[in-house]
Amino acid sequence: MLKNFQNKLEDINQKLLPIHRGFFWVLPIILLFSYYPVIPLFSTESSNYEFSLPLLWLLLMGILSLPIFLADLCNLITKKTPLTKVPVQIPLILSSIPLYFSLTLFWSSNKFRGLMTAGIIWCLYLSLLTFYKNIILKKTPLSLEKPFLLGATLASGFCWLQAILNTLNIPGDRILLCLGCTNLSFGFPHPNGFAIEPQFMGNLLLAPAIFLVFRVIHPKTHQTRKTKILYLTLAGFIISTLFLIFSRGATYSFFLAVAVIFLYEIFHTKKKLLVASKIISLILFPLIFVTIAQGLMSEFGPTSDTFMGGVSRSLSQMTLGRIKIPLPEAKNPSTTSNGSSNLSPNYNANTNASTNSSPNSTSNAPLFDGYITESTDIRVKLSKMGLQLALSHPGQFFFGSGLGSSGVALYQAFSELGSTKEITQNQYVAILVETGFIGILIIFCSGTCVFYLCYSRQKLVKPSSSQSSKQSMKKSNFTSLISSIAPAKLYFISLMLAYAASVCFFSGLPNALHIYLVPVLYPALFAKNSYKVQRLCNTS
Repeated sequence: MLKNFQNKLEDINQKLLPIHRGFFWVLPIILLFSYYPVIPLFSTESSNYEFSLPLLWLLLMGILSLPIFLADLCNLITKKTPLTKVPVQIPLILSSIPLYFSLTLFWSSNKFRGLMTAGIIWCLYLSLLTFYKNIILKKTPLSLEKPFLLGATLASGFCWLQAILNTLNIPGDRILLCLGCTNLSFGFPHPNGFAIEPQFMGNLLLAPAIFLVFRVIHPKTHQTRKTKILYLTLAGFIISTLFLIFSRGATYSFFLAVAVIFLYEIFHTKKKLLVASKIISLILFPLIFVTIAQGLMSEFGPTSDTFMGGVSRSLSQMTLGRIKIPLPEAKNPSTTSNGSSNLSPNYNANTNASTNSSPNSTSNAPLFDGYITESTDIRVKLSKMGLQLALSHPGQFFFGSGLGSSGVALYQAFSELGSTKEITQNQYVAILVETGFIGILIIFCSGTCVFYLCYSRQKLVKPSSSQSSKQSMKKSNFTSLISSIAPAKLYFISLMLAYAASVCFFSGLPNALHIYLVPVLYPALFAKNSYKVQRLCNTS
């Protein structure tokens, strides 16, 4: 009976394969609509519950992934596939994460939010399982380059449209700008696209930006001049948008990835000067262009700011106040700007500015003269509070306060926060608070084991003795090690480092689904490498 049920599940999974492929093909576009359009459901004292397109995709994909999940369970029960097989070991190892996180619901002080979070984690696990089983392990290469770049280009275009329209004094609430994203903050707008905040929109553009740097530095075989120009133009456009969004977390993470890429290319390539100049140009020219654009938006926008004022505020905010050009006189000297304002960790949602700017406010100076220290200080303060709570007693340290309970637990320990909706603005601290050291350990060990299983069985090509002696004369051991890493893998590693750094600036699952889904999709961007990935992960 179990075998008949298993055969039916496998037949269903085979019929669902085209649907799975379609869902994964459209995912890069869906993720860019990370918040808008939004469907508000209800609100509690500790949370706002809303539905978005990525969450809808995840829910449907989780349901469509149930047949393959149940088929795997049947295979384990009937011992049809031995546990020594890598395709069996990887899903089993990764299942420890949702299992333990769900277990913490028993002692969570916010069980409903924890239950919703557990549902998202299980849907993520099921979706990743389906991608691994039906895309990577099967000889069905899925190229995601077109939807990936199409979605990024459309989202970037919308960001520029938001900035231009707000400069023309179109109210922010009419163009989906968040409350603190309008030109009333710095004199120029910093768009959030279809995300809830600029930091999430910036993070959504990290993967396309890094991928386009790869395509510019490592063009396809027999690539035409027209195609090269297209990739170069797209790279400049999307990187410029990343800077326009004005998110320090996304920008710093991008710089970290580029630094790793730069060092790798210097050791890896023979044309060091050419490649170095390409990478520097891809960063420097968009940065200069956007800084000038921000100055022009300040000059011609509805505030009393000037070109140099906009440039000064931009440099000051992005360098944490290290670089600041003395502000010139405003277009209307009678108005003065506020040096600071009481901010929550997300200053975008709590500025005194209103998105409904009227003609009477056109003479107002920007709210901030430059670097907003409160934004950084409150984020650091919340992270320190989270660490203090995690270390408060052994039970909290090892097991945490339970999934979804960080806001409630923080408020109970630090009532001066004033609300249970305040959470640690650091994903690592949030995981430590909610699931304890055991949760951190499970994630680390699972990731390490999966990485080992994927890469330990690769057959290294050993050079002949004559080649080896010649290479040893020319290259150091470190350089040889760098040269053995394929460029696509290095760029993927740099993206992972960028995402790992970016979650130091925020926490929460729904608005950061791309961080958990894009790394899995990233190898599929390289269509010619799909069979290599399949052979790599289908080892036994």
